[in-house]
Amino acid sequence: MQLEPDDREAILDYMDEFVPYDIINVKGKEYVLTYSGIRNFKAGISLEDYAVQDFVLNEPHMGDSYFDDKTLVFALSPEEGDGGKIIKGKNIISLNFPAESPEDDSTLACIRLDDMKEFYIE
Repeated sequence: MQLEPDDREAILDYMDEFVPYDIINVKGKEYVLTYSGIRNFKAGISLEDYAVQDFVLNEPHMGDSYFDDKTLVFALSPEEGDGGKIIKGKNIISLNFPAESPEDDSTLACIRLDDMKEFYIE
């Protein structure tokens, strides 16, 4: 299958704008937002030196350690037994989001970083 030129251009534009992580500052505290943590994380290595796959193909665990001076926030399907809740660890926050299956009854977890208020959407 070959894409039409306009479709191909649209996909390339999307990929060109894709950002695998973002760093934001909320009330003087820095947060690193990713999809799935950072695969093969090593302190002292710049985030710019990681490949896109390191931000989207990781399988993080709440015991993982990332930053001393920033909080890593990632959104990933819920780990077994987390009850679909937001899980907070030392400088790490895991957000649950529903799986792609329409049969999935997971709850979407959201957090407001300025006051850590949690919201759940069914």
